[in-house]
Amino acid sequence: MSSEHAVRAVLVCLQFLIGILLANVDISSSGAEEGAAPDGEALYQQRCASCHEGSVTRAPDRNALRQLSEPRIGFQLTYGLMSQQARDLSKEQIGDLVRYLKGTAPTPPPELPDSSCHDDGPKLTDASLPRWNSWGVDLHQHRFQPADQARLAAEDVPRLKLKWAFGFPGDVRASAQPTVWGGALFVGSAGGKVYALDTATGCQRWMFDAGFGVRSAITIGEDARGLTAYFGDQRGNAYALDAETGKLRWTRRVDEHQAALITGAPTLADGVLYVPVSSLEEALAADPRYGCCSFRGLIAALDAMTGELKWRSYVSPPAQPQGINSIGVQQFGPAGGAI
Repeated sequence: MSSEHAVRAVLVCLQFLIGILLANVDISSSGAEEGAAPDGEALYQQRCASCHEGSVTRAPDRNALRQLSEPRIGFQLTYGLMSQQARDLSKEQIGDLVRYLKGTAPTPPPELPDSSCHDDGPKLTDASLPRWNSWGVDLHQHRFQPADQARLAAEDVPRLKLKWAFGFPGDVRASAQPTVWGGALFVGSAGGKVYALDTATGCQRWMFDAGFGVRSAITIGEDARGLTAYFGDQRGNAYALDAETGKLRWTRRVDEHQAALITGAPTLADGVLYVPVSSLEEALAADPRYGCCSFRGLIAALDAMTGELKWRSYVSPPAQPQGINSIGVQQFGPAGGAI
């Protein structure tokens, strides 16, 4: 296998893992028969086993997939990032595949304890409390924390001990960097939830459901409205939330391309939110039926108060027809340059 094909195989498997963690939707079992399991097994062997049976190290095996709910898997096969790969499957076939992956329903997990905070905690506006904002701390992305904010000397590091832990319900992976601001820790999850946790105890101040996975770090901004938390999701949407309550202020689809997603943290400067846009088109390109490739990396500038689009700047000109592939599908270029 060439290095290019190997990279594509890994991307396809990673896309499946990311996709099944993004959101929930109900998959109806109407019309499915008791004997549908063999069809689901055949579909799994044809479309999934090559990655999920050990040939790609980072792809979750069937036991890991079985821990996820039917709606989570089915959503992506029907409507989400895997819909391109499953576009020629019927609803019944998708249901068969999902039920095969689930196998015998596991024992329901115990009910989770209430993790809500029972008091307000420190004020987020308290400037004396440590802050680590967004990905790089400052507009220069220095990723350096001054001593008065870190409150931790080098000689203290060997003595650090676990104070608390927070588990993301239903998720099997965590990749978003936390943001710390005024006694609260803001973090997104693969399952599409954004949490504000108390830094002292780990209790949950609020939770917002974006519906799609959130990998970007949260960026906190302060203006006449108070504090706002900005972030992006893995369907190319940017959000602004009231950082005190988690209430939605606005949301904006930054780019309409089907493969667009946001993984980088937005940057806030002078009332403008700069949002980087990436994609998973490399994974879609593994399907020869897909007209690859047309995504162009871009930066979008949004009004921080309203979410209104000010401008977009792309890394390349619009894609143009570049020939036909071996099965007669039109191909395009230039493309790529994800940010």
